Amino acid sequence: MSNPANIRLLDNTLSTINKMLYYVRTGSQEITTTGLELLENQVENHGVTELQDSLVELLKAEQRINAFSNSINQLKTKWQDGQLDDSVDIVQVLEDCLKEEDTKYDESDIWDHEFMKNFVDQMGQADSSVQLSHGANASETSDMVIRDARTVKKCPITQSDIEEPYRDVICGHTFEKSAILAYVKQYQRKRKNAKCPFQGCTNAIQNANLQPDTSIRRGTQSKRRGEGSSLQ
Repeated sequence: MSNPANIRLLDNTLSTINKMLYYVRTGSQEITTTGLELLENQVENHGVTELQDSLVELLKAEQRINAFSNSINQLKTKWQDGQLDDSVDIVQVLEDCLKEEDTKYDESDIWDHEFMKNFVDQMGQADSSVQLSHGANASETSDMVIRDARTVKKCPITQSDIEEPYRDVICGHTFEKSAILAYVKQYQRKRKNAKCPFQGCTNAIQNANLQPDTSIRRGTQSKRRGEGSSLQ
């Protein structure tokens, strides 16, 4: 049951899942970019609350994709370890793994997701009158949004304010462009995977998955304009 053909099949499935995750996370980032453009151009009936609803659905999809990916990895491990034989119902094993993974996710986690926090932060900076959902801890989150709107994101590598933000579309974390590119290059020389510098993140950073973070850049520019006005 642990023959190479089975492992290749699972690897191909995981590759497809990772592509789905890429599209979901790219879409999540585009929602924030679209919301900022609508607010900055003062479009009537901007629909930002509807955009947030769409983001919630995308983050739910991400949870489901992650659960399925973890289940496939568990099945792959059991295959490689020889825990499965021809008498085992593989579909049932996968369903059991998926049920177990589903218990690890909760809808409340969506409101603590970095993409959701960033969306609320950026919309609050662009227009403080926009009414957005904040999940169960509404008042606590609202206070946090006001504080975060006055700060600039710091790079986990340089520990300084980010000037040119680059985001990994797989894990969603943002870095200073020059710092993350140098970080990846350092590991490439060692022929090792460059693990995401954020504590607890297991994503392997790849240049192909890095792109400019326009929403963070807009927030940084907005903050600077506000500081410039206050000095005049």
